[in-house]
Amino acid sequence: MTTTQEEQQSIEALIEAGEWDTVTTFFQSNPEEIRGKINPSDGSTTLHAICFISSSPDSLIELVVDTWPEAVTIQENRFGATPLHLLCWSSQRSRRKVEILLERMQPKDLLIRNRIMGSTALHSACGNNAELPVLQAIVKKYPPVLLAKTFDQHNTALNAVWSSHLQTIPGHMQIARILKGDTVEEQHFDRFWKKCTFLAMQSFKLSSACPKELLDNNDDTQDSALYNYVLHGLLDLKGPLNMIKTAIKINPDWARHADADGNYPLHLIVQRRPFRVKDVELIRELLQAYPEAVEKRNSDDDLPIQIAIRERMVWEEGLGEIANANTEILGILDNRTKLYPFLLAASLGGRVAVNTTYQLLLAKPHLIKEAVENVQE
Repeated sequence: MTTTQEEQQSIEALIEAGEWDTVTTFFQSNPEEIRGKINPSDGSTTLHAICFISSSPDSLIELVVDTWPEAVTIQENRFGATPLHLLCWSSQRSRRKVEILLERMQPKDLLIRNRIMGSTALHSACGNNAELPVLQAIVKKYPPVLLAKTFDQHNTALNAVWSSHLQTIPGHMQIARILKGDTVEEQHFDRFWKKCTFLAMQSFKLSSACPKELLDNNDDTQDSALYNYVLHGLLDLKGPLNMIKTAIKINPDWARHADADGNYPLHLIVQRRPFRVKDVELIRELLQAYPEAVEKRNSDDDLPIQIAIRERMVWEEGLGEIANANTEILGILDNRTKLYPFLLAASLGGRVAVNTTYQLLLAKPHLIKEAVENVQE
């Protein structure tokens, strides 16, 4: 038996009103009104309608999705949202509801993006202040969803967490206080920061730079070890500048850990240049947290200053901070070319190289004599 248009409208009204007992009884008696039914006006299904309302009971979601499992991946027409997108918008505290849909989804279904911004369901959860257990359930189903980026700004879900936190005045004030060096002990910030560290740790776990011995640990030991690489994970996910600076303020020790390639966060900043002109702000913070990083060689036997010179980093944009942190590194030969830093800069040519060479010689002018003597030998 099929429903008339008036009956269908009545059912929709009951769903909107949250008359869940009546709705459940109707669908138990009329499962055909779930299967294959798509609203012609907006392309939504019954599962979309129920997932959009936060008070919908778990049992009803299970009934609907079990009756028509294919509905979990259908995108409605207005936003291109799946039921999971809508659930993450409306039921941010219910891990169980999310798990009900996840159990019926294939892992790569989590890469389905809406048509407005190209957001995944994880973006939706992160952007709507979902609780940490919700994020954990989604990431557990398909960890690579962490790396998915929006179409427009190419942002990961980590950016959505950050933007969501900064939408409130208290959120802005918390970050401002931390960047000034104050401590913040508030539950709201703690919940937000735990989500950031979770996403960062799980991202680093996916990286080829994650030490293999770490992955062999049991869950508790692994989480403890992963925590040392939060800063690496935030950089992998291209976290905003102030988020990275906040992380260093909260835990300077994160700057002290090298990945499997021997790269400390300082090496990574110099290699990737994530903020270009503003890289200098981050380099200062890293050097304050762990100045010894300027002396550390990675697995390619490169010091940060050698990488910076090859990458043509401008003196005022960070190279000067690295050089002045410990001028002794200016007398260390590059392992590949056997050149001092000033000669390595000179060999590259161009205006940036001329200025860099000049600044390096100002810091250590006697190196010219040593360089000449090395050539004569």
